Amino acid sequence: MTIPCENCPAKLDKNKAHCCGIFAFPLKFLEEHKKLFQEEGELKEFGTDAVILTKDFRCVFLDRTTFKCSIYDERPDVCKNYGMIDDLQCPYFKRSGNRRSSASEKVTMRKINAMIDKALENNKKYESRKVIKGGFTLGQFS
Repeated sequence: MTIPCENCPAKLDKNKAHCCGIFAFPLKFLEEHKKLFQEEGELKEFGTDAVILTKDFRCVFLDRTTFKCSIYDERPDVCKNYGMIDDLQCPYFKRSGNRRSSASEKVTMRKINAMIDKALENNKKYESRKVIKGGFTLGQFS
């Protein structure tokens, strides 16, 4: 079962794609797909993975005009299974595919925002570099 994204209320919202947030990708994947970056941000590396912090805290592969994913066919499992994982609950739909109540939406959004805040705080200790559309500005991969 998957979340019924085609009926998502966020599609009607000017701040669409709440679910397309910051995600850690393997550095190799980022290098191979850098031409598909849709937004500038700051790359924070940890080991063989990295996150790209964009100013709107959404995924670097999300087109901000069409709200489509530039890596949709190769998107990570976490994206495919969004809403079905305890720590990644959709604010609008339950795992069953049924709509959440307004109160449940607010509680779930608060939990999501708290997790994002914690992740951002934890990532302050990592080295970072600027990311531009289509690539990296510093320390190109070998």
